[in-house]
Amino acid sequence: MENPKVMGVFLKELKSTGTRVALTDVGSTSMTVKLLQDHPVDYLKIDKSILQNLDKEESNFITIKYINDISHLKGMKSIIDEVNEASLREVLDTLKIDYMQKAAHHSSEIIIK
Repeated sequence: MENPKVMGVFLKELKSTGTRVALTDVGSTSMTVKLLQDHPVDYLKIDKSILQNLDKEESNFITIKYINDISHLKGMKSIIDEVNEASLREVLDTLKIDYMQKAAHHSSEIIIK
């Protein structure tokens, strides 16, 4: 992203055509917070690295909750991928994540709730 203002104009024009926009890897860098503030997006895709040790790292749980809460406050949907274990899905269900993807070999399977 060399020119954030140009990107913002482009995204607004794209959305005016009915296209939905997702911001991916949310939580992997602090840059995504600035992107979220400056650009219109429909979905926040939470970075899969935050899922690691979710049951042992309270900070990871809090980070996912924070990102999910922001997405809902701004009228967006949340997505998280590589939710391969039922126990992990149960934890994420308590946070009301909108969409979860399960890695299925070389493709993704969307878990519809």
